[in-house]
Amino acid sequence: VHQAPVPLLPIRCASAPRLPAGVTMPKKGQRYFVFPPPLFPLIPIFSRPTFRYEALRGKIWQFEQKQGIGLGLNVSVQVRMTVVRLQSGGLLVYAPIAPTGECIALLKELGGEVEYIILPTTLFEHKLFVGPFQRRFPRAKL
Repeated sequence: VHQAPVPLLPIRCASAPRLPAGVTMPKKGQRYFVFPPPLFPLIPIFSRPTFRYEALRGKIWQFEQKQGIGLGLNVSVQVRMTVVRLQSGGLLVYAPIAPTGECIALLKELGGEVEYIILPTTLFEHKLFVGPFQRRFPRAKL
C-alpha cells in the first residue's frame, strides 16, 4: 500500500521584534584570559567584546560575547547571558558569560544589585564563567 505524503501546512510564527543596535563599552575593558587554559583553546583569547541588547524595555536584557574553539576549525558562536529585573528592583543573571570590565559596566549601568546568578546548564561556555562572575557579586545567591 502506497500512501501519498502528508502535505505540510504553513506554520505561522509571531515575528520577534528586531533588537536595536547593541550597547557596548569597550573603554571599560574587554580583556579576559581563562587561566588555567582549558584542554582546547577558547577564542578570542585575550579580548571578549560584550554587547547588550534590551529585549523587553526596562525588564529583560541580553548580553552577548563571541566565543569559539581555536583549533583551526574556524568555529565560533555568540554566547548569551540574560538579565531580568526583579520586582525588588534587583537583577537576576541567567547563564553568566565572561565578567570583563565592559560586561560588568554594562550590567551595573542597568542599576540595581545582582541578587541571583543562575547556571542553567553544565555546558562549558557558561560553567567556566560562573565562579569568576559570582566573585564579582559575592552577595548574589547562586
